[in-house]
Amino acid sequence: MLIVGAVARPRSPRWDALRGLAAFAMVVTGIVYAVLLAGEPLGVTDPWINTVIHRIMPVVALADSLLVPPEHAVPARVALAWLAYPLAYAAYSLVRGPLAGDFYPYPFIDPTRDGGYGRVALNSVLLALLMAALALVLAWLGNRVRKPAADR
Repeated sequence: MLIVGAVARPRSPRWDALRGLAAFAMVVTGIVYAVLLAGEPLGVTDPWINTVIHRIMPVVALADSLLVPPEHAVPARVALAWLAYPLAYAAYSLVRGPLAGDFYPYPFIDPTRDGGYGRVALNSVLLALLMAALALVLAWLGNRVRKPAADR
């Protein structure tokens, strides 16, 4: 997204929504890592990968979305649609887990740990609510600092 935005400079409501989605996904990645995963073994062999993906890129994506604001307003319904990816990923992980020898990518969606599927459901609902709030806040911030094309 960063390279395409810098080189091609697309200007459309769809592009602004995609940039918002990318920022949302990276900020979620950073928050989930910091709060839920920082002490967990993730199976990543090189520590710098965690640093880049989970610490640096979320800050870069958020800074990019605020320093180069959208030209078009991102409606709340579009921001809430950003939840489709993490919800689909959670559903996929829960379906795939038993088929892959009880492999779940994150402890908070692993029903073989303490609490079973009830705990996973509670974790999923709480994360979805927090992500919905984050999506709305990011869209609101982007809309607040946005610069319409006519003002550039």
